[in-house]
Amino acid sequence: MIEQMKQTQFIGIVGHKKSGKTTLVELLAREMTDRGLLVGTIKMTTHDLEFDSLGKDTYRHRIAGSRLTLIKSKKQVAIFSDLAYFDDEQIRLIFQKCDFVFIEGDSISQNPKIYVVDKREPRADIAGEIIAIWGIQQNQSDMPHFDKEQIKELCDFLVNKYQNRR
Repeated sequence: MIEQMKQTQFIGIVGHKKSGKTTLVELLAREMTDRGLLVGTIKMTTHDLEFDSLGKDTYRHRIAGSRLTLIKSKKQVAIFSDLAYFDDEQIRLIFQKCDFVFIEGDSISQNPKIYVVDKREPRADIAGEIIAIWGIQQNQSDMPHFDKEQIKELCDFLVNKYQNRR
């Protein structure tokens, strides 16, 4: 079993729509969990979605003025908040017990990133450092590259890069 990491490492998973980002998040989460590490995930979306439903108690709480509403059952917890109230620091606090947090679609933060490549031209609008490439290798580069079957190797790379860096 791997020793617990000292601090949570946030890693963005970026690439084109339908390139395999969700698949990579699933594979990383499963492999890291099998190694005894605690994993969290975040899904970023550009869609203007409402996660709470009209008429539900939590919706009524928020309409009444609650800035942060949490619903807790015997098995799960969900938090509803306006983005203006819930900043990146609060998100980091929620995930503080995790070793790794994989953020699908995180193209704008300065978090390190894994770029999921497919046959399309690479995106140019990615902020932060790309630390590895996963998927179809399009050209030779010094960037660490992992084929789609190399999940164990990608996890080894991430653990070696971040476990003892703190």
